[in-house]
Amino acid sequence: MDVRKAIVERGKKHHGFLDVATRADGSPIRLGVSVVSGTEEGPILAIDAGVHGDEMEGIEAVIRLVQQLDPAKLRGTLIAVPALNVLGFDAGMRFAPSDQKYTAYTQPDMNRIFPGNDRGSAQERIADIYYRTIVEEADYIISFHGGGNKGIIGPFVACQHYEGHVGRESMRMAKAFGLDTIWKVPYWPGILSTETSILGKPAILPEIGGDAKRYPERDFVPIALDGLLNVMRELGMIEGEVKRPDSYQILGFEYLKANQGGMFQFRRYLGDRVERGELIGETVNLFGEVVESVHAP
Repeated sequence: MDVRKAIVERGKKHHGFLDVATRADGSPIRLGVSVVSGTEEGPILAIDAGVHGDEMEGIEAVIRLVQQLDPAKLRGTLIAVPALNVLGFDAGMRFAPSDQKYTAYTQPDMNRIFPGNDRGSAQERIADIYYRTIVEEADYIISFHGGGNKGIIGPFVACQHYEGHVGRESMRMAKAFGLDTIWKVPYWPGILSTETSILGKPAILPEIGGDAKRYPERDFVPIALDGLLNVMRELGMIEGEVKRPDSYQILGFEYLKANQGGMFQFRRYLGDRVERGELIGETVNLFGEVVESVHAP
């Protein structure tokens, strides 16, 4: 697929593949790409999902968005890659199990290796081709994430925490997405949504959903799709009113790590407000004994 040609061919919807590497048997590893080019000029928005191959909600939201977009009612261009980590997506896993350069030692995380390497592993080559072929063509980037097979994250949206144009535009996108919680993220090497700042390109990272063994419910997909449509309205790409929350909480972020193994029992739940020192939950061992209490920092 010639992405640049598809971008300039106004009023069309294209689907195709980018060859990114080959498997051991010689068959191609291909990246599925959709380009929807409006009849009128406007911004170029690149959207990806499946950077971690088990994060399904963003993948489906991107597919649904492309299906419903009408080029005749679009200003600018949408470039969509629903499953960026195609090897992880094939396996239903966060990482790509077949990337043998690393797996003997540690599992590769695609969202730690941007902008990629055209002479590196399969994952690095995918990241490189996506970055050079699509990200560098775009004016704005949305990169979806979630909790995958192991947990539930969000819904919230991360924006670039910088001064100047990039930071302002990233915050504008984050607020337009329509969630009431925004995480301000400073530069983090290798992560796509912060690496784009080097190119002067605003990006956001929605964290929506997870625990894919319950994925038949698909509760998070409409949230993700509504957010995409909201941002496109904010950027003037489609008509309609941006649906905004009444207020926002703009936060930092900290992971709490267990000091003891066992089964975690929640005392407060996702989205609850807590005070400093409040009990969040307890870890119990196989005999039901509490081995660790976790308090809000």
